[in-house]
Amino acid sequence: MEDIPIPNTQKIASLVTTTIDRFTDMAKAISVTEEGRTCVQNISKVSVCRKIMIELNSTKTDFDGLLDVLQNVILIVLEDGSHGCCQSRHKKLLNLTAAQKKALQPTVTFDKLLLKELGDQEKSLQQLIQKHKKVMADFEKYRRETTKHQNKLAHIIYQLHNSGPMKKTMLLFLQMRRDYVTKDLIRAKNACRATAEQEMEIRTQIRQTSKDLERVVADKIHNRLQYGMEDYMYDTISKIRDSTLRKKAVELIRHMNIRLMSNRLVDLCSDIYVMKTTSIAHLEPNSNADLALEDVASESGSSANLSSSASESVGNDPDSATDDVNKSNNQNEEVKTSQLLCRGDICKVLRSCPGDEAYRVRMGISSRLVRKTSVRVTKIAEKKTPGFIDTRSGMNIKQTAMMDEINVGFGYHRRMKLGAKRWGFFFIKPTN
Repeated sequence: MEDIPIPNTQKIASLVTTTIDRFTDMAKAISVTEEGRTCVQNISKVSVCRKIMIELNSTKTDFDGLLDVLQNVILIVLEDGSHGCCQSRHKKLLNLTAAQKKALQPTVTFDKLLLKELGDQEKSLQQLIQKHKKVMADFEKYRRETTKHQNKLAHIIYQLHNSGPMKKTMLLFLQMRRDYVTKDLIRAKNACRATAEQEMEIRTQIRQTSKDLERVVADKIHNRLQYGMEDYMYDTISKIRDSTLRKKAVELIRHMNIRLMSNRLVDLCSDIYVMKTTSIAHLEPNSNADLALEDVASESGSSANLSSSASESVGNDPDSATDDVNKSNNQNEEVKTSQLLCRGDICKVLRSCPGDEAYRVRMGISSRLVRKTSVRVTKIAEKKTPGFIDTRSGMNIKQTAMMDEINVGFGYHRRMKLGAKRWGFFFIKPTN
């Protein structure tokens, strides 16, 4: 048996659009923000980060923690921007720049034209599978006929050998019946062998079509991930000035192997066809079968050979035909990974090496659950920044995003009980 993956192109396209494509667009929007003077806090970057964080709070699906990583990187970037920077002269949050708006526009990896081409390949693969099922059913039918005729022939030869003296008419009848059964046996074996050869050809086509479809889809996902990670995410992290914060950001992404991620996504969104194969070993001629086809009425001791021939024909029973297509389950489990050596290519680009650290990542397709924690402001923040909540002592804030050892969180507050949500960043230290 062999497991043949059947990529569900519609499901893959939908998942990639909501996770990987949006991750790439958001990473690009953060990266294209002009830095300006390094001694002044970049309010333009705060603006785009706030807009992205609001969208992330309403996003329900994630893959391999990509959007969680982006969320934490944004908190690190804003924490770094608030260290050692002069107060900006801007009193209000700036509008997004043209480059930021263009970067945030939704883009898709699997457009309609590509989806149509992939859909045609998937349809072709399904047709081959249906053809394989029919051929396997025919093979089973001819195999059963072969076994039935072998048993009949063994019984006739046994009668010819062990019945003792018999009338000439009875002998002629058994010999004539033996000839008919022999012809039927040869016909069934030839049909069984021809069907097995046809199954081998279809099996090869199914295997090749499945591999081609998997390769095309995985390459598209890989290229998109590589574009978002290496062109934009690495650039954003490399611009973090504080070495400790840059090290934390590197820890977030160092577990990401782009090729493995793309292959895993295809596997999780693929159905599995369990392809059982034919076996024609029992159809090959052997000494016992040759003996059964000869007139051995005058020989002795052949009944034992005939019995062994019949038992061999039953013993070489291949597996039955095909199974239905089964869907593979998503692996939504938290795995603790520890790397003894850092990935040198990432550390070289980002100018930071986290060394040997153990951390937890969520693998596979998962639901993003926004945990809302109510925090109370105990004292007013030292400085007011556009995009940050204007905190007052005693104010309650619903915190939706935070990171250990990072002083910047994200959430919202309401001026009245049923008032509109006012989203923004805030400093965690003046809260409890």
